[in-house]
Amino acid sequence: MKRIIRVLLSVLLCTLLLTGCGQSDAWNPLKSDKELNIAVLGSSTEFEERQDFLAGVDLAIAELAQEGITIKYKLFDDGGSYDNGITNAQQVATDEKFQMAFTFQSFEIVDTIATLFNDAKKPLFIIDGCYDKTMNAGYEYVFNMTISAEDAGNALGQYVIKKGYKWIAVAHSNSEYSLNFQEGFNDAVSGNGVSTIIDLVSGPNKQSEFDEVWNRWKVLGVQAVVLSFDDMDWAVELVKLIKERDPNMKILADAYFNDLSYMNDYGKYLEGMIMPSSYPVDSNEKLQRFYDENESKITYLDITSISAQGFDLIKMIASNLKEATTPKEFVESMMNEKGYDGVTKIKFKQSGKLDKTPKYWVIKNGKVWREENENAK
Repeated sequence: MKRIIRVLLSVLLCTLLLTGCGQSDAWNPLKSDKELNIAVLGSSTEFEERQDFLAGVDLAIAELAQEGITIKYKLFDDGGSYDNGITNAQQVATDEKFQMAFTFQSFEIVDTIATLFNDAKKPLFIIDGCYDKTMNAGYEYVFNMTISAEDAGNALGQYVIKKGYKWIAVAHSNSEYSLNFQEGFNDAVSGNGVSTIIDLVSGPNKQSEFDEVWNRWKVLGVQAVVLSFDDMDWAVELVKLIKERDPNMKILADAYFNDLSYMNDYGKYLEGMIMPSSYPVDSNEKLQRFYDENESKITYLDITSISAQGFDLIKMIASNLKEATTPKEFVESMMNEKGYDGVTKIKFKQSGKLDKTPKYWVIKNGKVWREENENAK
């Protein structure tokens, strides 16, 4: 059904483009002293959860305004509805007012609208990740701002090898994301001579299934458990069950666990959990200076490395628009092998995938810290 929707939307889009929505050298508004308009797709909940990213966007826009560069964005709230999300994306993809878009939408919506924006030759930046298949589709105008599920799993595999964990159990929800994550983990540890996946299980997906799985893990001598579950309410409950049985069991997981809303009820069980970072950031003087200089400007939340990500993306876009006269020239410039060296480092592969070496987060004292324990995220 979703494939049919994509085809129909593409046909409609092509019709609209042929009737007057074509690209021209006037596409870049910054070359004609006009404003750049960015559509931001998502739901009010997603916008609330990503205030830190949008705060960084606001800081960059304010800084660029002092240089005479005007950038604005408009939020398109889909209410968390798949149909509304597609409708909003269709509107933005065919509206010449918007030169590009950011999306915080679900993986399912993003997988559909990526085709829309690519066909419209309108750059789309995926902020909160997507299915690996979306970025493997060969799109020219789609960028992912987080590392892929497979790369995240691979990074965690390298971590358990480095730490010398010998017997590993992997439990996942059998979703597309968790399977990609598990595949990456398996690729990293297969034949390494240190770590072995001694048990691979889809689930447990409810408490009644847990005891059987746990008893098997104890017999097998499991030293570390790797988790990848889409249902976070159950995932944190599963961590609780494991820690109640063995407080010393090492638990590693995907980046979904980077959710501070669970800390009040589950903080003591999540303590010490290791995750690969979805957006790896180096701890350095530039990042600390960014925190120090902007704490007083953004008073409604804590400035984080995600804020730096939003800040750098806007600055990178502005930098690469200096010479581009068409969307094609712009995306080619964004994929420059040098990337953009701002507060953080943003570099894209030719596929639009984020080109960064994964780092690790650890949950400690109710906060998420970089594993090298320098600063909270």
